[in-house]
Amino acid sequence: MSGTEEMFDREMVVEFLEESLDQISDLENLLIEFEKNPNNLKLIDDVFRPVHSIKGTAGFFKLLSLQKLAHKLENVLDLLRKEEIAPSAEIISTELSGFTELHAICQRLVNEEEEVIDVEHYNQLIQDIEALSQQKRDTKTEVLLYLNAFQAFEATLPQAVLTSPTFQALTQNVSQLEIIVQKSIEEAISSFLEAFHQFTEKQAPEITNSSDFNFLKKETRRLETIAVTSKKGPTFRKTGDYFYQETDVSGEISTIQEIINLPFEEALPLNTAQRLKDALDSLQQKISDEALTLTKTIQLVLVPVLSGMMEFDQEFQKELMIPVEKLVSLMTQPVKEEKAEAPAKKMDEKTEEKHEVKTMRVSEEEIDGFMHFVGELVVVSDMLKYIGLEINKIPGVRDLEESFKQAHQTFHALSQNLIDSLLKIRLLPVDNLLKKVPGLARSLADKVGKKVRVEIHGGDIKIDKSLHELMDHPLTHIIRNSLDHGLESPDTREAAKKPATGLIQIDVTHDGDWVNFTIQDDGAGIPVDKVKQKALEKELITPEQAATLSDDEAVNLLFLPGFSTAKTVSDISGRGVGLDVVKRNIEAVNGQVAISSQFGKGTSFDIRLPSSTSFVIIEGVNTLVGNTEYIFPVEFMQMAFRPQKEEVFMANDIEVVRHKNRILPVLRLYEIFKIPPESETPEAAILVIVEHQKQSFAVMVDKLLGKTQVVLKEIDLGEQDGEHLQKDILGGAIMGHGNIALVLDIEQLKGHLK
Repeated sequence: MSGTEEMFDREMVVEFLEESLDQISDLENLLIEFEKNPNNLKLIDDVFRPVHSIKGTAGFFKLLSLQKLAHKLENVLDLLRKEEIAPSAEIISTELSGFTELHAICQRLVNEEEEVIDVEHYNQLIQDIEALSQQKRDTKTEVLLYLNAFQAFEATLPQAVLTSPTFQALTQNVSQLEIIVQKSIEEAISSFLEAFHQFTEKQAPEITNSSDFNFLKKETRRLETIAVTSKKGPTFRKTGDYFYQETDVSGEISTIQEIINLPFEEALPLNTAQRLKDALDSLQQKISDEALTLTKTIQLVLVPVLSGMMEFDQEFQKELMIPVEKLVSLMTQPVKEEKAEAPAKKMDEKTEEKHEVKTMRVSEEEIDGFMHFVGELVVVSDMLKYIGLEINKIPGVRDLEESFKQAHQTFHALSQNLIDSLLKIRLLPVDNLLKKVPGLARSLADKVGKKVRVEIHGGDIKIDKSLHELMDHPLTHIIRNSLDHGLESPDTREAAKKPATGLIQIDVTHDGDWVNFTIQDDGAGIPVDKVKQKALEKELITPEQAATLSDDEAVNLLFLPGFSTAKTVSDISGRGVGLDVVKRNIEAVNGQVAISSQFGKGTSFDIRLPSSTSFVIIEGVNTLVGNTEYIFPVEFMQMAFRPQKEEVFMANDIEVVRHKNRILPVLRLYEIFKIPPESETPEAAILVIVEHQKQSFAVMVDKLLGKTQVVLKEIDLGEQDGEHLQKDILGGAIMGHGNIALVLDIEQLKGHLK
């Protein structure tokens, strides 16, 4: 990359690479969609254009390995869009592998690494892609394949037909075809076709209606295509009669009229339909507006013929007559009429310019710096609120208090609007993250001999850019696990009366300040008994605990480091290997992850994340224990109350409280953090009831200070008496009076329950 940077501005190169990274993920999805709908040639055109652009720009920047790979991929795509090779699972899979390497090269270059790290893999990939280009059937191959079909048909004929004069003439031409297969091939084909038609006219229905003859007839049409190609004479006839505005379109219109008016008894060769499409393609480069729409309409009608689904027969020809006649009439409009409309068109263009959305590129570091300063406004707002409360204590300043209150409310509203606007700048559609999944799933499925389709719901939801980066690894890991150990092989699925193709479904929803991801498959599910057995073998649980574990609790043991039920570890994944890292990364940003599974039906990963990991505003209830303030996040808090003495008692060596027909365990916060409280008796304190994953418990504090909104900041508590206090808090927050309050991690607090 250093050589490139010497010649070009680094920022310009990175901008190209980042745009390419976005495009490549889209290309993978388009290619998978084309595999499902091979008749939709627009899809392959939409893939071809960006790859062509990447190839050209990579060459300009002297990124030669990137250019070479893009060029090889482009060659295959060009053959697909020209229908010179047919789409197959092998072609799609190899092209997807090429896109994966294309993406990896771009990412490495962005990271200032070498273009190619694994040279052997790169060279093999280039060879595999080049091999696809060789699948194109040349003229010689077409003839030889036809001769094979003819020999198979000949073997089915009775002796009377074999000795007939017409068949003798036909076999004589076949012999000539074999002799001169590599020279004067078009002339030989034309001679042969004439003999073939004479032979056909003389045969009885039982011959011409046979399946072997129909197959031979189909192959004959392919020879007709070659014969038509060899005809002399210009494709376009310049008559001077047709102009669009000031552009001569006579050649294109003449060709279109010629083909539409061709007389024929049977289906025309495929090449005729291709000539019509070529003329329409040429015409599109010269026209616009209604005429352009018409050419595209005609091309759409041609798709079934060009894909081999229909024949270019008389009925099809009639269907094209009306749009072609309308197109021809548009080509004869006077030039003056077009010029008269020009001012109106310019006015429209000016109107559109007024609504143009302008964008500019800003570095993420600058936005993060801006967010840091804006975040301080929340602290200042809380300080102003605190000062207002202090002013209220001073007698005789009623007017000052009211003015200050109004100023604070205005400042708070403006700072909140500024924060909201800034957070929106960082929002990106979650589809930018998820669009790589179909290609990844397809590539992995090919490796393990499985079939998969991916459904994504909620792709239009926007999430903070930090979540895109955070979810990239967990998403990849979960998809790998689903393909390797979740979904069954096609045979196994069919034996279980399931569709041969497995399903991975991703749902994204927005819930207030939280974003939820659900990744589920319809595979074999997780064998709970095996999970418990493995946990017992590793001495992670006791037999008594294993007996009381629910299925959901058992499958979540997979999050323990190194836990796996797989007998072997593949190059794709090992169920459980690395899931501890997934859990740790998600929980590091105050998120939650859980697994649920039904054996034989599938597995679901449920991930819950804060809306932003770079700028987190916590709404909560502020409490006091001794001289330290603790904030309970409001989403976990149910209520707070002061218990009666008789409502608190011991049960099985655990302190509990009875509240509205519920018995809840009690945690004394001062004992956990080892600080002196104001009160050590529950009836003189306050109990805060919190809930995490359907488990409720009560936390004892001295006082409730009220609701608050704070910006969460990292804080290091260190160690105290051998206990790591850091795990029990999400972070700290600067309060209005200048002191720091600790935001509690309710899930970690739950771990203190006996």
